[in-house]
Amino acid sequence: NPINWVANMVLLLFCMYSRLYLAVHWPQDVLLGAVVGVASGLVVCATNIHPALINFVKQNDKATASGLVFIVIGVGYFVTVSCLVYFLNIVSERKPVPDLAAKRYKIG
Repeated sequence: NPINWVANMVLLLFCMYSRLYLAVHWPQDVLLGAVVGVASGLVVCATNIHPALINFVKQNDKATASGLVFIVIGVGYFVTVSCLVYFLNIVSERKPVPDLAAKRYKIG
């Protein structure tokens, strides 16, 4: 549905802008988050996992199956984000942000 796409893009861009405007994330953090989000969406679409999960819930007890699917997706997301944060910490320790750049970013 094109209206859903436009609404989601507006919401996405608003969230990205607010993270930068409030200086709670660096620009590369916001861009990497967008890349990870798009990549995970493409993986879900390419693997056809969404219909498989819906069929799993329909074939089993809905409450139990829905909870199980929710937990599995949550754990997968947690592991992915934890690995990315670990990798970014390694990268940032090798090349820290200069103090002047950090001050300039916080001031705006």
